[in-house]
Amino acid sequence: MKTLKKSRLSILFITLIMTLFFISCEEENDSNPQVNIPLPNPVINFNPNVTYGTMTDIDGNVYKTFNYNGKTWMAQNLKVTHYRNGEAIPNVKDSITWNNLITGAYCDYNNEPLIGEVFGRLYNGYARNDSRNIAPEGWHIATQSDWYSLLPSLPWNMGLMKETDTTHWKSPNTGAINETGFTALPTGMRSQGFSGIYLYCYYDETGIGSNLFSFAHNGTGRINLMGSNPLAGIPVRCVKD
Repeated sequence: MKTLKKSRLSILFITLIMTLFFISCEEENDSNPQVNIPLPNPVINFNPNVTYGTMTDIDGNVYKTFNYNGKTWMAQNLKVTHYRNGEAIPNVKDSITWNNLITGAYCDYNNEPLIGEVFGRLYNGYARNDSRNIAPEGWHIATQSDWYSLLPSLPWNMGLMKETDTTHWKSPNTGAINETGFTALPTGMRSQGFSGIYLYCYYDETGIGSNLFSFAHNGTGRINLMGSNPLAGIPVRCVKD
């Protein structure tokens, strides 16, 4: 009888350990998402005074485009999940894996695809600079010269690029007039974890000898610069070749 009880206790103990192990694995794969993050309104407030065109990526995503200072820009952040040659860009959800990458990857903010559909996806520096190219055919990721053609006067005024009102940006969304038609959204970013959604937007000032973040806050219309990290997941804008 005692042997039977011991056997049952052993089985219960092993079951408990296995349950805790699987729960631990699930938590790790969930990649510490932020809690209580509302899903964004799917309707983006583009500038009604700008004439927008369209373009389509390899996955069939359709984007609005606009012309400014002689260049054609995407008016939305990239959402593609394949390189230009058709190879898949890995969707890495786990934070530990993400922070040890030396290859390209993307994720949706908070690992929530519905956020990615509205705000675009977040790509690490390895994906942004991969020779297979995440930019659609006939397009390239905005370079330093592209950014300077969009905003030639310093200090840069991000208010000319930010989506107006507080549909997506938290109040007060200072200085937002979206004169260019760029319609910057508060995507936040991924670094050690997810942060900044509805408050900040970031873009990589990609160019020879330059790899900086330009970013805007809901409380200012100014652009600031900060050092880049290839593991940071940020949105991407493309310009027509």
